[in-house]
Amino acid sequence: MVLIFYAMKKIIVSVVVYFIFFEIIIAQTAIYYPNIIWQKGYGGYEGEGNGTGWNNLLNVGNDIYLAGSTGSDSSGNITTHFCTDAFTGIYPNNLLLKLDTMGALVSQTRIATGKLPQWYIPSESYVYNSMGALNNDRLVFLTENKSGIGCSQTKFMHDTLEVGNQILNADAWVLYTDRNLVQTGDSMYGSFDRDGAESFIQKGENVFIAGATDADSSGDITTHPFNIINAYNSDLYIMQFDTMMNKISDCRLGGDSVEVGFIFGDNGIDPRLLWMAQTNSNIGFDITEPSRGKVDIWAGVSDNNCNIVWQKRIGSPGIEIPIRLFRNNSDGGYDVFAQNASDTIAFEHQSVTNGSNDFWLVKLDSMGNYLWDMSIGGSSGDLLVDVCRSMDGGYVLLGTSNSDSGLYKSSNALNGSLDYWAIKLDNNYNKVWDVTIGGGSEEYAAGIVELDDSSYIISGTSFSDTGYYKTVQLFDSTPPYTNPDLWVLRFKVDSLYAAGGVQLLDLPPLQLFPNPAQGILNICGLPMPLTQAKIIFTDALGREVKKTNTVVNGGCIRSINVSDLPSGFYSCFVDSGGYVFKGRFVK
Repeated sequence: MVLIFYAMKKIIVSVVVYFIFFEIIIAQTAIYYPNIIWQKGYGGYEGEGNGTGWNNLLNVGNDIYLAGSTGSDSSGNITTHFCTDAFTGIYPNNLLLKLDTMGALVSQTRIATGKLPQWYIPSESYVYNSMGALNNDRLVFLTENKSGIGCSQTKFMHDTLEVGNQILNADAWVLYTDRNLVQTGDSMYGSFDRDGAESFIQKGENVFIAGATDADSSGDITTHPFNIINAYNSDLYIMQFDTMMNKISDCRLGGDSVEVGFIFGDNGIDPRLLWMAQTNSNIGFDITEPSRGKVDIWAGVSDNNCNIVWQKRIGSPGIEIPIRLFRNNSDGGYDVFAQNASDTIAFEHQSVTNGSNDFWLVKLDSMGNYLWDMSIGGSSGDLLVDVCRSMDGGYVLLGTSNSDSGLYKSSNALNGSLDYWAIKLDNNYNKVWDVTIGGGSEEYAAGIVELDDSSYIISGTSFSDTGYYKTVQLFDSTPPYTNPDLWVLRFKVDSLYAAGGVQLLDLPPLQLFPNPAQGILNICGLPMPLTQAKIIFTDALGREVKKTNTVVNGGCIRSINVSDLPSGFYSCFVDSGGYVFKGRFVK
Protein backbone atom coordinates (compact mmCIF):
# COMPACT_ATOMS: atom_id res chain seq x y z
CA MET A 1 0.00 0.00 0.00
CA VAL A 2 2.84 2.40 0.85
CA LEU A 3 4.57 1.59 -2.44
CA ILE A 4 1.34 2.19 -4.34
CA PHE A 5 0.87 5.55 -2.52
CA TYR A 6 4.40 6.74 -3.39
CA ALA A 7 3.98 5.58 -6.98
CA MET A 8 0.71 7.52 -7.30
CA LYS A 9 2.31 10.56 -5.64
CA LYS A 10 5.15 10.45 -8.19
CA ILE A 11 2.66 10.30 -11.07
CA ILE A 12 0.64 13.22 -9.65
CA VAL A 13 3.77 15.34 -9.14
CA SER A 14 4.92 14.52 -12.68
CA VAL A 15 1.57 15.54 -14.14
CA VAL A 16 1.56 18.80 -12.14
CA VAL A 17 5.10 19.59 -13.24
CA TYR A 18 4.12 18.75 -16.82
CA PHE A 19 1.15 21.09 -16.81
CA ILE A 20 3.26 23.94 -15.38
CA PHE A 21 5.83 23.32 -18.12
CA PHE A 22 3.05 22.82 -20.67
CA GLU A 23 1.56 26.23 -19.81
CA ILE A 24 4.93 27.84 -20.60
CA ILE A 25 5.26 25.93 -23.87
CA ILE A 26 1.74 26.87 -24.96
CA ALA A 27 2.35 30.51 -24.04
CA GLN A 28 5.33 30.54 -26.37
CA THR A 29 4.10 28.56 -29.37
CA ALA A 30 0.33 28.91 -29.41
CA ILE A 31 -1.97 29.60 -32.32
CA TYR A 32 -3.15 33.21 -32.38
CA TYR A 33 -6.81 34.18 -32.42
CA PRO A 34 -8.26 37.62 -33.18
CA ASN A 35 -10.35 39.41 -30.60
CA ILE A 36 -13.05 40.68 -32.98
CA ILE A 37 -14.45 43.89 -31.48
CA TRP A 38 -17.09 44.33 -34.18
CA GLN A 39 -17.85 43.28 -37.72
CA LYS A 40 -20.21 44.77 -40.27
CA GLY A 41 -21.54 43.91 -43.69
CA TYR A 42 -22.31 46.65 -46.20
CA GLY A 43 -24.24 45.84 -49.31
CA GLY A 44 -27.46 45.52 -51.25
CA TYR A 45 -29.20 42.77 -53.18
CA GLU A 46 -26.61 42.76 -55.94
CA GLY A 47 -22.83 42.67 -55.54
CA GLU A 48 -20.39 44.93 -53.71
CA GLY A 49 -16.63 44.76 -54.13
CA ASN A 50 -13.61 46.32 -52.45
CA GLY A 51 -10.49 47.10 -54.44
CA THR A 52 -7.15 45.52 -53.61
CA GLY A 53 -3.66 46.79 -54.16
CA TRP A 54 -4.78 50.45 -54.02
CA ASN A 55 -5.25 52.86 -51.15
CA ASN A 56 -8.96 52.34 -50.50
CA LEU A 57 -9.16 52.37 -46.67
CA LEU A 58 -8.30 55.57 -44.80
CA ASN A 59 -8.24 56.67 -41.18
CA VAL A 60 -8.61 60.43 -41.05
CA GLY A 61 -8.98 61.70 -37.49
CA ASN A 62 -10.66 58.42 -36.44
CA ASP A 63 -13.14 58.69 -39.30
CA ILE A 64 -12.86 55.56 -41.44
CA TYR A 65 -13.33 55.92 -45.20
CA LEU A 66 -13.81 53.00 -47.53
CA ALA A 67 -13.82 52.99 -51.35
CA GLY A 68 -15.37 50.17 -53.32
CA SER A 69 -17.99 49.46 -55.95
CA THR A 70 -21.65 48.52 -55.94
CA GLY A 71 -23.94 46.84 -58.42
CA SER A 72 -26.98 47.44 -56.20
CA ASP A 73 -29.66 50.04 -56.49
CA SER A 74 -30.98 51.24 -53.13
CA SER A 75 -31.35 48.07 -51.04
CA GLY A 76 -29.86 46.54 -47.92
CA ASN A 77 -27.90 49.35 -46.31
CA ILE A 78 -27.05 50.92 -49.67
CA THR A 79 -29.30 53.97 -49.73
CA THR A 80 -28.16 55.57 -52.99
CA HIS A 81 -29.60 54.98 -56.44
CA PHE A 82 -28.06 54.27 -59.81
CA CYS A 83 -27.35 57.24 -61.97
CA THR A 84 -30.45 58.04 -64.03
CA ASP A 85 -28.52 58.01 -67.29
CA ALA A 86 -29.82 55.24 -69.53
CA PHE A 87 -26.40 53.72 -70.03
CA THR A 88 -25.31 53.69 -66.38
CA GLY A 89 -28.04 51.84 -64.52
CA ILE A 90 -26.95 48.37 -65.54
CA TYR A 91 -23.32 48.84 -64.51
CA PRO A 92 -21.61 49.02 -61.12
CA ASN A 93 -20.79 52.41 -59.66
CA ASN A 94 -18.04 53.57 -57.33
CA LEU A 95 -19.05 53.67 -53.70
CA LEU A 96 -17.62 55.70 -50.81
CA LEU A 97 -18.54 54.90 -47.20
CA LYS A 98 -17.78 56.81 -44.01
CA LEU A 99 -17.74 54.75 -40.79
CA ASP A 100 -17.07 55.59 -37.18
CA THR A 101 -14.60 53.52 -35.17
CA MET A 102 -17.40 51.17 -34.08
CA GLY A 103 -18.38 50.39 -37.65
CA ALA A 104 -21.56 52.47 -37.77
CA LEU A 105 -22.34 53.76 -41.24
CA VAL A 106 -22.22 57.58 -41.00
CA SER A 107 -22.63 58.53 -44.66
CA GLN A 108 -22.26 57.16 -48.16
CA THR A 109 -21.82 58.52 -51.67
CA ARG A 110 -22.25 56.85 -55.03
CA ILE A 111 -19.85 58.06 -57.72
CA ALA A 112 -21.38 57.48 -61.13
CA THR A 113 -20.47 58.79 -64.55
CA GLY A 114 -22.50 59.93 -67.52
CA LYS A 115 -22.23 56.73 -69.53
CA LEU A 116 -20.13 53.64 -69.05
CA PRO A 117 -18.39 53.80 -65.67
CA GLN A 118 -15.02 52.28 -64.92
CA TRP A 119 -14.70 48.69 -66.02
CA TYR A 120 -14.81 46.88 -62.75
CA ILE A 121 -17.07 44.07 -61.68
CA PRO A 122 -18.43 44.05 -58.10
CA SER A 123 -18.25 40.27 -57.80
CA GLU A 124 -14.47 40.44 -58.13
CA SER A 125 -12.07 41.81 -55.56
CA TYR A 126 -10.06 43.94 -57.96
CA VAL A 127 -11.35 47.42 -58.63
CA TYR A 128 -9.33 50.31 -59.84
CA ASN A 129 -9.43 53.21 -57.41
CA SER A 130 -7.39 55.04 -54.81
CA MET A 131 -8.11 57.55 -52.04
CA GLY A 132 -6.21 60.24 -50.22
CA ALA A 133 -6.89 63.04 -47.77
CA LEU A 134 -6.02 66.64 -48.66
CA ASN A 135 -5.14 68.81 -45.63
CA ASN A 136 -7.20 66.32 -43.60
CA ASP A 137 -10.39 68.17 -44.52
CA ARG A 138 -11.04 66.98 -48.09
CA LEU A 139 -11.02 63.52 -49.59
CA VAL A 140 -9.54 62.83 -53.00
CA PHE A 141 -10.81 59.86 -54.99
CA LEU A 142 -8.88 58.76 -58.08
CA THR A 143 -9.81 56.44 -60.89
CA GLU A 144 -9.53 55.96 -64.64
CA ASN A 145 -12.51 57.23 -66.59
CA LYS A 146 -13.81 56.47 -70.10
CA SER A 147 -17.19 58.13 -69.69
CA GLY A 148 -19.15 61.11 -70.92
CA ILE A 149 -20.23 64.00 -68.75
CA GLY A 150 -23.15 63.47 -66.35
CA CYS A 151 -24.07 62.28 -62.84
CA SER A 152 -20.99 62.80 -60.62
CA GLN A 153 -18.82 63.78 -63.60
CA THR A 154 -18.94 67.49 -64.37
CA LYS A 155 -15.76 67.95 -66.40
CA PHE A 156 -15.29 67.01 -70.04
CA MET A 157 -12.76 64.44 -71.20
CA HIS A 158 -9.77 65.56 -73.23
CA ASP A 159 -10.62 62.99 -75.91
CA THR A 160 -14.36 62.79 -76.61
CA LEU A 161 -14.23 60.34 -79.53
CA GLU A 162 -16.88 57.67 -78.89
CA VAL A 163 -17.02 54.05 -80.04
CA GLY A 164 -20.52 52.77 -79.38
CA ASN A 165 -21.44 54.22 -75.99
CA GLN A 166 -17.88 54.38 -74.74
CA ILE A 167 -15.21 57.03 -75.19
CA LEU A 168 -12.18 55.55 -76.89
CA ASN A 169 -9.47 56.78 -74.53
CA ALA A 170 -9.31 57.45 -70.81
CA ASP A 171 -8.48 60.34 -68.50
CA ALA A 172 -7.48 60.46 -64.87
CA TRP A 173 -10.68 61.37 -63.03
CA VAL A 174 -10.19 63.02 -59.63
CA LEU A 175 -13.23 63.63 -57.46
CA TYR A 176 -13.26 65.71 -54.26
CA THR A 177 -15.59 65.43 -51.27
CA ASP A 178 -15.76 66.97 -47.83
CA ARG A 179 -15.36 64.86 -44.69
CA ASN A 180 -19.05 63.88 -44.89
CA LEU A 181 -18.63 62.59 -48.47
CA VAL A 182 -20.52 65.48 -50.05
CA GLN A 183 -19.05 66.04 -53.50
CA THR A 184 -17.33 69.42 -53.79
CA GLY A 185 -15.92 69.11 -57.30
CA ASP A 186 -14.05 66.94 -59.78
CA SER A 187 -11.26 67.26 -62.34
CA MET A 188 -10.18 65.46 -65.50
CA TYR A 189 -6.47 65.21 -66.16
CA GLY A 190 -5.08 63.70 -69.29
CA SER A 191 -4.30 63.91 -72.96
CA PHE A 192 -5.76 62.81 -76.27
CA ASP A 193 -4.65 59.26 -75.47
CA ARG A 194 -5.11 56.97 -72.47
CA ASP A 195 -4.18 58.19 -68.98
CA GLY A 196 -4.95 56.81 -65.54
CA ALA A 197 -4.67 58.14 -61.96
CA GLU A 198 -3.16 55.58 -59.60
CA SER A 199 -1.67 57.33 -56.57
CA PHE A 200 -2.00 60.55 -54.56
CA ILE A 201 0.24 62.17 -51.95
CA GLN A 202 0.57 65.54 -50.25
CA LYS A 203 4.05 66.82 -49.34
CA GLY A 204 3.73 70.10 -47.45
CA GLU A 205 2.15 72.66 -49.77
CA ASN A 206 2.53 70.44 -52.81
CA VAL A 207 0.06 67.80 -54.00
CA PHE A 208 1.05 65.05 -56.42
CA ILE A 209 -1.08 62.74 -58.55
CA ALA A 210 0.61 60.03 -60.60
CA GLY A 211 -0.25 57.18 -62.91
CA ALA A 212 0.48 55.76 -66.35
CA THR A 213 0.04 57.37 -69.73
CA ASP A 214 0.19 56.28 -73.37
CA ALA A 215 0.14 59.90 -74.52
CA ASP A 216 2.36 62.15 -76.51
CA SER A 217 2.33 65.80 -75.50
CA SER A 218 -1.30 66.96 -75.43
CA GLY A 219 -3.82 68.22 -72.92
CA ASP A 220 -2.29 68.20 -69.42
CA ILE A 221 0.61 65.99 -70.53
CA THR A 222 3.44 68.23 -71.73
CA THR A 223 6.15 65.58 -72.18
CA HIS A 224 6.87 63.15 -75.00
CA PRO A 225 7.03 59.33 -74.78
CA PHE A 226 10.42 57.78 -74.21
CA ASN A 227 9.83 55.17 -76.92
CA ILE A 228 7.84 56.76 -79.71
CA ILE A 229 8.27 53.70 -81.96
CA ASN A 230 6.27 51.33 -79.74
CA ALA A 231 2.62 52.37 -79.92
CA TYR A 232 1.76 50.25 -76.88
CA ASN A 233 4.41 51.81 -74.67
CA SER A 234 3.25 53.46 -71.45
CA ASP A 235 5.27 55.66 -69.14
CA LEU A 236 4.75 56.93 -65.63
CA TYR A 237 3.76 60.54 -65.15
CA ILE A 238 3.71 62.79 -62.08
CA MET A 239 1.60 65.96 -61.91
CA GLN A 240 2.32 68.58 -59.26
CA PHE A 241 -0.41 70.89 -57.85
CA ASP A 242 -0.85 73.42 -55.10
CA THR A 243 -3.35 72.65 -52.33
CA MET A 244 -6.13 74.30 -54.36
CA MET A 245 -5.38 71.72 -57.09
CA ASN A 246 -3.99 74.25 -59.55
CA LYS A 247 -1.50 72.42 -61.75
CA ILE A 248 2.14 73.52 -61.41
CA SER A 249 4.05 71.03 -63.56
CA ASP A 250 4.19 67.51 -64.93
CA CYS A 251 7.06 65.13 -65.68
CA ARG A 252 7.60 61.59 -66.94
CA LEU A 253 9.52 58.46 -65.86
CA GLY A 254 10.00 55.31 -67.91
CA GLY A 255 11.83 53.02 -70.26
CA ASP A 256 11.43 51.51 -73.69
CA SER A 257 8.32 49.42 -72.92
CA VAL A 258 5.55 49.42 -70.31
CA GLU A 259 5.50 50.98 -66.84
CA VAL A 260 2.23 50.84 -64.86
CA GLY A 261 0.93 50.55 -61.30
CA PHE A 262 2.45 53.72 -59.83
CA ILE A 263 2.53 53.87 -56.01
CA PHE A 264 3.87 56.75 -53.91
CA GLY A 265 5.78 55.58 -50.85
CA ASP A 266 6.03 57.08 -47.37
CA ASN A 267 9.33 59.00 -47.37
CA GLY A 268 8.86 60.54 -43.94
CA ILE A 269 10.03 64.13 -43.60
CA ASP A 270 12.16 63.90 -46.75
CA PRO A 271 10.52 66.32 -49.23
CA ARG A 272 11.58 64.20 -52.21
CA LEU A 273 9.21 61.68 -53.79
CA LEU A 274 9.53 57.97 -53.03
CA TRP A 275 7.79 55.75 -55.58
CA MET A 276 7.61 52.34 -57.24
CA ALA A 277 5.81 50.72 -60.15
CA GLN A 278 5.91 47.70 -62.46
CA THR A 279 8.16 47.57 -65.50
CA ASN A 280 9.07 45.19 -68.29
CA SER A 281 11.42 47.64 -70.03
CA ASN A 282 15.00 46.88 -70.97
CA ILE A 283 17.97 49.12 -70.18
CA GLY A 284 17.42 52.54 -71.69
CA PHE A 285 16.04 56.00 -70.95
CA ASP A 286 15.44 56.09 -67.14
CA ILE A 287 15.92 52.32 -66.70
CA THR A 288 19.51 51.41 -65.78
CA GLU A 289 19.25 47.70 -64.93
CA PRO A 290 18.28 44.72 -67.14
CA SER A 291 15.06 42.73 -66.83
CA ARG A 292 14.96 40.00 -64.17
CA GLY A 293 12.44 37.95 -66.15
CA LYS A 294 8.84 38.87 -66.79
CA VAL A 295 7.58 41.89 -64.83
CA ASP A 296 9.75 43.55 -62.19
CA ILE A 297 9.41 46.28 -59.58
CA TRP A 298 11.07 49.61 -60.28
CA ALA A 299 11.60 51.75 -57.18
CA GLY A 300 13.29 55.09 -56.71
CA VAL A 301 13.51 58.55 -55.20
CA SER A 302 13.19 61.66 -57.38
CA ASP A 303 12.62 65.38 -57.03
CA ASN A 304 9.45 67.12 -58.17
CA ASN A 305 10.70 67.26 -61.75
CA CYS A 306 11.40 63.51 -62.07
CA ASN A 307 15.16 63.90 -61.65
CA ILE A 308 16.11 60.53 -60.16
CA VAL A 309 18.25 60.49 -57.01
CA TRP A 310 18.46 56.69 -56.91
CA GLN A 311 16.61 53.83 -58.51
CA LYS A 312 16.55 50.07 -58.09
CA ARG A 313 15.09 47.25 -60.17
CA ILE A 314 13.77 44.44 -57.95
CA GLY A 315 12.67 41.08 -59.25
CA SER A 316 12.99 37.41 -60.01
CA PRO A 317 12.30 35.27 -63.11
CA GLY A 318 8.58 35.49 -62.25
CA ILE A 319 6.11 38.34 -61.76
CA GLU A 320 6.26 40.87 -58.93
CA ILE A 321 3.42 43.21 -57.97
CA PRO A 322 4.30 46.33 -55.94
CA ILE A 323 2.09 46.95 -52.91
CA ARG A 324 3.61 49.41 -50.39
CA LEU A 325 6.92 51.23 -49.88
CA PHE A 326 8.22 52.86 -46.68
CA ARG A 327 11.31 54.67 -45.52
CA ASN A 328 12.54 53.00 -42.33
CA ASN A 329 12.81 55.68 -39.65
CA SER A 330 15.37 53.79 -37.58
CA ASP A 331 18.01 52.92 -40.19
CA GLY A 332 17.28 55.29 -43.08
CA GLY A 333 16.78 52.42 -45.50
CA TYR A 334 13.67 51.39 -47.40
CA ASP A 335 11.20 48.54 -46.96
CA VAL A 336 9.60 47.34 -50.20
CA PHE A 337 6.49 45.17 -49.86
CA ALA A 338 5.33 43.24 -52.89
CA GLN A 339 3.63 40.11 -54.15
CA ASN A 340 5.96 37.43 -55.52
CA ALA A 341 4.91 34.50 -57.69
CA SER A 342 8.33 32.97 -58.30
CA ASP A 343 9.85 29.91 -56.61
CA THR A 344 13.26 30.48 -58.24
CA ILE A 345 16.17 31.81 -56.19
CA ALA A 346 17.64 34.49 -58.42
CA PHE A 347 18.45 38.23 -58.55
CA GLU A 348 16.83 40.01 -55.55
CA HIS A 349 14.72 36.95 -54.70
CA GLN A 350 17.12 35.05 -52.40
CA SER A 351 14.65 33.77 -49.80
CA VAL A 352 12.99 30.35 -49.94
CA THR A 353 9.32 30.49 -50.88
CA ASN A 354 6.70 28.91 -48.65
CA GLY A 355 4.01 28.17 -51.23
CA SER A 356 2.84 29.06 -54.72
CA ASN A 357 2.66 32.80 -53.92
CA ASP A 358 4.13 34.73 -51.01
CA PHE A 359 4.18 38.13 -49.41
CA TRP A 360 7.59 39.55 -50.26
CA LEU A 361 9.65 42.05 -48.26
CA VAL A 362 12.83 43.48 -49.82
CA LYS A 363 15.20 45.53 -47.68
CA LEU A 364 17.14 48.37 -49.37
CA ASP A 365 19.75 50.69 -47.87
CA SER A 366 19.49 54.50 -47.97
CA MET A 367 20.63 54.60 -51.63
CA GLY A 368 18.42 51.77 -52.81
CA ASN A 369 21.01 48.98 -52.74
CA TYR A 370 19.66 45.48 -52.06
CA LEU A 371 20.43 44.13 -48.56
CA TRP A 372 18.16 41.09 -48.02
CA ASP A 373 14.64 39.80 -48.63
CA MET A 374 11.95 37.70 -46.89
CA SER A 375 9.29 35.46 -48.40
CA ILE A 376 6.33 35.30 -46.02
CA GLY A 377 3.55 32.76 -46.43
CA GLY A 378 1.89 29.49 -45.62
CA SER A 379 1.74 26.20 -47.46
CA SER A 380 -0.06 27.44 -50.58
CA GLY A 381 -1.17 30.76 -52.10
CA ASP A 382 -0.91 34.05 -50.21
CA LEU A 383 -1.71 37.33 -51.97
CA LEU A 384 -0.49 40.54 -50.30
CA VAL A 385 -2.87 43.49 -50.73
CA ASP A 386 -1.97 46.11 -48.10
CA VAL A 387 0.57 47.05 -45.42
CA CYS A 388 0.26 49.56 -42.60
CA ARG A 389 3.06 50.84 -40.41
CA SER A 390 2.25 50.14 -36.75
CA MET A 391 2.74 52.64 -33.96
CA ASP A 392 5.56 50.57 -32.41
CA GLY A 393 7.66 50.81 -35.58
CA GLY A 394 6.75 47.45 -37.07
CA TYR A 395 4.36 46.55 -39.85
CA VAL A 396 1.09 44.69 -40.25
CA LEU A 397 0.67 42.92 -43.59
CA LEU A 398 -2.76 41.97 -44.93
CA GLY A 399 -3.58 39.55 -47.68
CA THR A 400 -5.88 36.90 -49.05
CA SER A 401 -4.79 33.35 -48.30
CA ASN A 402 -5.89 29.78 -48.88
CA SER A 403 -2.77 28.37 -47.22
CA ASP A 404 -2.71 25.90 -44.42
CA SER A 405 -0.21 26.42 -41.62
CA GLY A 406 3.41 26.83 -42.64
CA LEU A 407 6.55 28.71 -41.71
CA TYR A 408 4.80 32.03 -41.03
CA LYS A 409 1.14 30.99 -40.96
CA SER A 410 -0.08 29.37 -37.76
CA SER A 411 -3.63 28.34 -38.75
CA ASN A 412 -5.09 26.33 -41.60
CA ALA A 413 -7.47 27.84 -44.12
CA LEU A 414 -11.02 28.01 -42.82
CA ASN A 415 -13.19 25.55 -44.70
CA GLY A 416 -10.31 25.13 -47.15
CA SER A 417 -11.18 28.45 -48.79
CA LEU A 418 -9.82 31.98 -49.17
CA ASP A 419 -9.56 34.04 -45.97
CA TYR A 420 -8.25 37.34 -44.70
CA TRP A 421 -4.75 36.80 -43.32
CA ALA A 422 -2.88 39.42 -41.28
CA ILE A 423 0.65 39.09 -39.91
CA LYS A 424 2.48 41.49 -37.57
CA LEU A 425 6.24 42.09 -37.84
CA ASP A 426 8.17 43.98 -35.17
CA ASN A 427 10.75 46.68 -35.98
CA ASN A 428 13.38 43.96 -36.43
CA TYR A 429 11.14 42.15 -38.95
CA ASN A 430 10.42 39.26 -36.57
CA LYS A 431 6.93 37.77 -36.57
CA VAL A 432 4.85 38.85 -33.56
CA TRP A 433 1.51 37.23 -34.43
CA ASP A 434 -0.70 36.21 -37.32
CA VAL A 435 -4.45 35.70 -37.58
CA THR A 436 -6.68 33.98 -40.13
CA ILE A 437 -10.21 35.43 -40.37
CA GLY A 438 -12.98 34.26 -42.66
CA GLY A 439 -16.33 32.61 -43.18
CA GLY A 440 -17.50 29.45 -44.88
CA SER A 441 -16.76 30.62 -48.42
CA GLU A 442 -14.38 33.10 -50.05
CA GLU A 443 -13.08 36.36 -48.65
CA TYR A 444 -10.85 38.82 -50.52
CA ALA A 445 -8.92 41.21 -48.29
CA ALA A 446 -8.43 44.80 -49.42
CA GLY A 447 -7.20 47.28 -46.79
CA ILE A 448 -5.97 47.64 -43.22
CA VAL A 449 -5.52 50.61 -40.87
CA GLU A 450 -4.40 50.83 -37.24
CA LEU A 451 -6.28 52.79 -34.57
CA ASP A 452 -4.88 54.54 -31.52
CA ASP A 453 -5.52 51.56 -29.20
CA SER A 454 -3.45 49.21 -31.42
CA SER A 455 -6.57 47.62 -32.84
CA TYR A 456 -6.93 47.16 -36.59
CA ILE A 457 -9.72 47.60 -39.11
CA ILE A 458 -9.77 45.29 -42.14
CA SER A 459 -11.90 45.77 -45.23
CA GLY A 460 -12.61 43.36 -48.03
CA THR A 461 -15.17 41.45 -50.04
CA SER A 462 -17.02 38.42 -48.68
CA PHE A 463 -18.95 35.69 -50.47
CA SER A 464 -19.70 33.97 -47.13
CA ASP A 465 -22.93 33.87 -45.25
CA THR A 466 -22.54 33.31 -41.50
CA GLY A 467 -20.06 30.73 -40.24
CA TYR A 468 -16.62 30.52 -38.61
CA TYR A 469 -15.62 34.11 -37.77
CA LYS A 470 -18.35 35.70 -39.86
CA THR A 471 -21.51 36.47 -37.89
CA VAL A 472 -23.22 38.90 -40.31
CA GLN A 473 -25.38 37.60 -43.12
CA LEU A 474 -25.04 38.54 -46.75
CA PHE A 475 -27.78 40.92 -47.83
CA ASP A 476 -28.48 38.58 -50.72
CA SER A 477 -28.37 35.45 -48.55
CA THR A 478 -29.72 33.02 -51.14
CA PRO A 479 -27.31 30.21 -52.09
CA PRO A 480 -25.02 29.96 -54.02
CA TYR A 481 -24.07 33.42 -52.66
CA THR A 482 -22.89 34.93 -55.94
CA ASN A 483 -23.56 38.51 -54.79
CA PRO A 484 -20.89 39.47 -52.25
CA ASP A 485 -20.89 42.28 -49.68
CA LEU A 486 -18.23 44.50 -48.26
CA TRP A 487 -17.13 42.89 -44.96
CA VAL A 488 -15.35 45.16 -42.49
CA LEU A 489 -14.18 44.20 -39.02
CA ARG A 490 -12.14 45.58 -36.16
CA PHE A 491 -9.94 43.26 -34.15
CA LYS A 492 -7.17 43.25 -31.60
CA VAL A 493 -4.63 40.64 -30.56
CA ASP A 494 -4.24 41.23 -26.81
CA SER A 495 -2.37 38.04 -25.95
CA LEU A 496 -1.82 34.55 -27.27
CA TYR A 497 -5.32 33.35 -26.49
CA ALA A 498 -7.32 36.57 -26.21
CA ALA A 499 -10.77 36.27 -27.76
CA GLY A 500 -14.10 38.01 -27.31
CA GLY A 501 -12.51 40.50 -24.92
CA VAL A 502 -11.75 37.79 -22.33
CA GLN A 503 -8.38 36.25 -21.52
CA LEU A 504 -8.86 32.63 -22.41
CA LEU A 505 -6.45 31.32 -19.76
CA ASP A 506 -8.61 33.01 -17.07
CA LEU A 507 -11.80 31.20 -18.13
CA PRO A 508 -12.97 28.08 -16.28
CA PRO A 509 -11.53 25.09 -18.14
CA LEU A 510 -13.79 22.95 -20.29
CA GLN A 511 -14.97 19.64 -18.92
CA LEU A 512 -13.34 16.90 -21.02
CA PHE A 513 -14.25 13.24 -20.40
CA PRO A 514 -13.33 10.49 -20.27
CA ASN A 515 -9.92 11.78 -19.25
CA PRO A 516 -7.64 9.97 -19.99
CA ALA A 517 -9.42 9.45 -23.29
CA GLN A 518 -9.28 6.41 -25.52
CA GLY A 519 -11.20 6.62 -28.79
CA ILE A 520 -13.98 9.08 -27.92
CA LEU A 521 -13.87 12.49 -26.19
CA ASN A 522 -16.79 14.57 -24.90
CA ILE A 523 -16.55 18.32 -24.24
CA CYS A 524 -18.94 20.11 -21.88
CA GLY A 525 -18.98 23.31 -19.84
CA LEU A 526 -19.21 25.80 -22.71
CA PRO A 527 -20.19 29.06 -20.95
CA MET A 528 -22.32 30.43 -23.79
CA PRO A 529 -24.94 28.96 -26.13
CA LEU A 530 -23.45 27.80 -29.43
CA THR A 531 -24.77 25.92 -32.43
CA GLN A 532 -21.52 25.20 -34.25
CA ALA A 533 -17.84 25.39 -33.42
CA LYS A 534 -14.38 24.56 -34.64
CA ILE A 535 -12.22 22.31 -32.45
CA ILE A 536 -8.42 22.47 -32.59
CA PHE A 537 -6.14 20.01 -30.81
CA THR A 538 -2.51 20.90 -30.06
CA ASP A 539 0.19 18.62 -28.68
CA ALA A 540 2.61 19.24 -25.82
CA LEU A 541 4.73 21.51 -28.03
CA GLY A 542 1.77 23.65 -29.06
CA ARG A 543 1.63 22.22 -32.57
CA GLU A 544 -1.74 21.82 -34.26
CA VAL A 545 -2.36 18.10 -34.72
CA LYS A 546 -6.07 17.87 -35.48
CA LYS A 547 -8.95 20.15 -36.41
CA THR A 548 -12.62 19.43 -36.93
CA ASN A 549 -15.91 21.30 -37.31
CA THR A 550 -18.91 20.14 -35.33
CA VAL A 551 -22.30 21.05 -33.89
CA VAL A 552 -23.01 21.92 -30.27
CA ASN A 553 -25.97 20.49 -28.39
CA GLY A 554 -26.93 21.80 -24.95
CA GLY A 555 -23.53 23.23 -24.11
CA CYS A 556 -21.74 19.98 -24.97
CA ILE A 557 -19.91 18.54 -27.94
CA ARG A 558 -20.13 14.77 -27.82
CA SER A 559 -18.41 11.75 -29.30
CA ILE A 560 -15.38 13.36 -30.89
CA ASN A 561 -13.14 10.72 -32.41
CA VAL A 562 -9.58 11.04 -31.04
CA SER A 563 -8.50 7.49 -31.81
CA ASP A 564 -6.09 8.80 -34.45
CA LEU A 565 -4.09 10.76 -31.88
CA PRO A 566 -1.05 9.02 -30.36
CA SER A 567 -0.66 8.76 -26.59
CA GLY A 568 0.30 12.04 -24.96
CA PHE A 569 -0.88 15.30 -23.42
CA TYR A 570 -3.15 17.59 -25.43
CA SER A 571 -4.92 20.93 -25.28
CA CYS A 572 -8.32 21.32 -26.87
CA PHE A 573 -9.56 24.71 -28.13
CA VAL A 574 -13.21 25.29 -29.00
CA ASP A 575 -13.46 28.26 -31.36
CA SER A 576 -16.95 29.73 -31.68
CA GLY A 577 -15.91 32.26 -34.29
CA GLY A 578 -15.56 35.05 -31.73
CA TYR A 579 -14.66 33.29 -28.47
CA VAL A 580 -12.13 30.57 -27.80
CA PHE A 581 -12.40 28.12 -24.87
CA LYS A 582 -9.74 25.75 -23.62
CA GLY A 583 -9.42 22.39 -21.92
CA ARG A 584 -6.78 19.67 -21.51
CA PHE A 585 -6.78 15.92 -21.63
CA VAL A 586 -4.47 12.93 -21.67
CA LYS A 587 -4.63 10.05 -24.12
